[in-house]
This record gives sequence, C-alpha cells and structure tokens, in this order.
Amino acid sequence: MVHNQIRELIPIEVHNGQQAVNARHLYEWLRVRKNFIPWMQNQISRCDLIENVDYEVLDLKVQNPQGGRPSTDYALSINAAKEISMMSQTEKGKEARRYFIECEKIAKQKNDLSPALPKDFEEALTQLLAQVRMNKQLEIENQELHQDVQTQHNINCMLQGEIDTLQPKGRVYDQVISTPNDLGLKTTSSVANEIGMSGQKLNKMLIACGIIYKQGDGDYLFTSDYRDWDLGKTISCIVNEEKGLVKTYIKWNTRGRAYIHALNDTNWDKRRAWHLLRDGKEVAAV
Repeated sequence: MVHNQIRELIPIEVHNGQQAVNARHLYEWLRVRKNFIPWMQNQISRCDLIENVDYEVLDLKVQNPQGGRPSTDYALSINAAKEISMMSQTEKGKEARRYFIECEKIAKQKNDLSPALPKDFEEALTQLLAQVRMNKQLEIENQELHQDVQTQHNINCMLQGEIDTLQPKGRVYDQVISTPNDLGLKTTSSVANEIGMSGQKLNKMLIACGIIYKQGDGDYLFTSDYRDWDLGKTISCIVNEEKGLVKTYIKWNTRGRAYIHALNDTNWDKRRAWHLLRDGKEVAAV
C-alpha cells in the first residue's frame, strides 16, 4: 500500500517485485460503463501496452460464483495505469494520474539517492522501454514546437511581402475530390497560414461559425454538430508530466482544410462554403 502522506484512491501493491495496480480497481475508479474485458483489451491496443512489461494477465483459479468461466484480471505497471488514466480524458482520469505520480514520488523518496542497478534482464528491459518512450514523447513535442516556430516565420515573411504561400482558389477543393482518403493532417496554425491569417484568429472564426469550441482549460474541440463531418482528428499529448497536464488540439485532414478554404472564400457563409466543398463550385449568394 502507498505511504500515508496522501489519501489512497486506488490500491497499489507489489507484484513480482514491482509496484502494480489491479486493472479492475482502476476500471471501477474511472466509472467505465462498458464491460471490463472488452474495455481492458481496448486499452491494451490503444496505449500499445506490452504483455509482461506494461501488464500481466492474472491466472485466477477462483470460479465465478454465478457460473461460467473463471474471472480474468490484469496487473498494470504504474506507467500503464497513468497512460490509461490520461487517455480516458475525464476528471476522474486526471485525478488518478496525478495520484499515481505522487505515489511514484513517495516511492522514490524511500530509495537511495544513487540509482540502483536492475536486478535482472527483465527489469533492465523495462527501464530501457520507459526511457525509449520518454525520448519518443520529447521528440514529438520538439517537432510540434518546430512546426509552430516555422509557421510563425512564414506568417512574418508574408506580412513583409517576401513570400506568398497562399494556394489559388479551387486547388484545395480539387485535391479533396481527387484524394478523399488523404491521411495528411495539419495543425490549425498551418491551415491559417494557407489562408493568410493567424491561428488565433482562425480559431475565433471557427468558434463564431459553431464548428469548434474552446474548453475552460484552453483545449479546442469539435462541436457536436460537426463531430461526424470527418474534418480532422483531436490529438492529446502530455505537456507537463509532473502536473499531469494534457493538451488536446485539432489537426485538420484535407477535407477539413478544404472546408476552411471554402469558408474563407465565401466570407464565412457556411451554406455557400458547403456547396463549394461538395460540388467544387460556389453558389450565388442569397
């Protein structure tokens, strides 16, 4: 069990010499409405969890008192429990993630200041995998930062008249018709750059049109009316590991980019923009 400095939310036990969380305890804390087994299998796939590294299937011998197969359970590493909590994108998930981070801090305080060598190959592999994942996350964050800096540079250059990156009208619509399954995704800042405005202004225009909305924590999401339009995807990433802060933002596919271009070309008339996106030609203003 965890140190008494913090209130215990989810029991943390020692499994095979490592701190572990019972998956059913986490499932109950998150108040998941789906059945446990399909939910857990979905988490393994969505979070790319590796068996015997991030989780272990528990071979329970106790029969289900209501008949049927014996119950199945899973032991999760603390990192796996944190990632599942983060991906739930709920307040309960955020609270659980912060709790696991505090538990890790307390556990580290009990150890010597000098890092201990891994006891065996399995522990060394676990540590290596954790480091690889951390490096990969840092690489993604650096790429996003570089993209934002490059976008700002392009905007500044356009304002100075040095370059013109605007695409001719119609070109993006032709692209969406010819490649409807295009998987390329672009940030709002990149799409704003295409039509010659700042990302902040584009977000305001899209909010005014009722296409996206801004949450209290600053994240942008599609409104319920546009969630099924297949204009792009919402991406979540960790921005502060210690504080458990997760940033969610929108990346636009070719269809979403074309719709934004159409809105801009029709003075943000949603009806005319939809006809332009659908038919490749504008309708007369009413």
